[in-house]
Amino acid sequence: MKKIFLILLVVLLTASGAWAGSPIIRVGLLKNVTAAEISGAGVFEVSFSKSDQTSYFNHPIAIKIKDKALFVETKKISSDKVTVRTDNSVVLVNKRNYRGFIEIINNAPQSFTVVEIVPMDQYVYGIIKHEISPTWPPEAIKAQIIVARTYALKNMGKHAKDGFDMCTTTDCQVYGGMDSEDPVSNKLVDETPGEILTYKGELISTPYHGFCGGYTEEARYVWEGSIKVPYLVSKRCKFCKNAPHFNWQARYERSKIESILQANGYDIGKIINIKVNERSPSGRAMEMKISHKNGKLLLQANKFRLLMGSDIIRSALFKIRKDKDAYIFEGTGWGHGVGMCQEGAKGMAEKGYDYSKILKFYYPGTQITQWDY
Repeated sequence: MKKIFLILLVVLLTASGAWAGSPIIRVGLLKNVTAAEISGAGVFEVSFSKSDQTSYFNHPIAIKIKDKALFVETKKISSDKVTVRTDNSVVLVNKRNYRGFIEIINNAPQSFTVVEIVPMDQYVYGIIKHEISPTWPPEAIKAQIIVARTYALKNMGKHAKDGFDMCTTTDCQVYGGMDSEDPVSNKLVDETPGEILTYKGELISTPYHGFCGGYTEEARYVWEGSIKVPYLVSKRCKFCKNAPHFNWQARYERSKIESILQANGYDIGKIINIKVNERSPSGRAMEMKISHKNGKLLLQANKFRLLMGSDIIRSALFKIRKDKDAYIFEGTGWGHGVGMCQEGAKGMAEKGYDYSKILKFYYPGTQITQWDY
């Protein structure tokens, strides 16, 4: 056992050296769960915050809430945190591979939360393939990498109340750990170490979307409470016209719209008509007017789109027509339209633009900075 401990200590010290100079990010892999399986490729270490005692395992272990307490295998845990480290800095959580090490936050008697602790760029490894294809031109992938890294740094601590920085869903950035990595994009992450976007020396907000349909959008026309941001302005984009499904159509029965709105707390009667009440300069719907037998409902268009389903009404760049007892939405674009148009970045790269020019086009006035971590 002493030999195993010394091997792990050497590996952990080496890993710490490799992490030097990089920001460390805490990723919430599982939030408020009652059971999980943790394992490693070989021997791994489990330590407890309220004890000097350390355990070693070479087989998958069960973490669970039982009898209103946290258990690691058959051991009842009073510690508020449990840390799992492996000899190769790869931990399996429910059979998925993650880098770094794992922290289990004890929320007994109800649940526990599993957090991955990993250097920033290794976190970025696990994002890119979820956002764009690794077969895209390298300059487009680099642009996405810079945007993703900047987003993560800008939003560090977004879920601090839950014990981690970022989640793994679209509420933050979709992340899948090592199982979502690709060697091509990993190499491009390594070629752009520490590069982020700034405006007048400050980290910027880097929203991005599938494709804009010809014009990007100003943030203040999409999100309630937003102010004018100098680098998030509407721009004509001629680079995404070859995007798959450039034009789309969605049909909703009147009764379906009513039920969705009612389920989300809107006191609405039988719908008489739906129309766009206001548009932004880019042509996107800003406000919807829904006339119904009990009156009328004015609803922000982006909120309406999200309620109906953002993969169905894909953007606010649409027109509406009525067909018997249904409403047909015909539009272009996919996403909110703010910031970088991903298909547009691909189109720019195919025309020979490098990633710095792509980013300056979609975030005008910003600079790529070698961030001093």
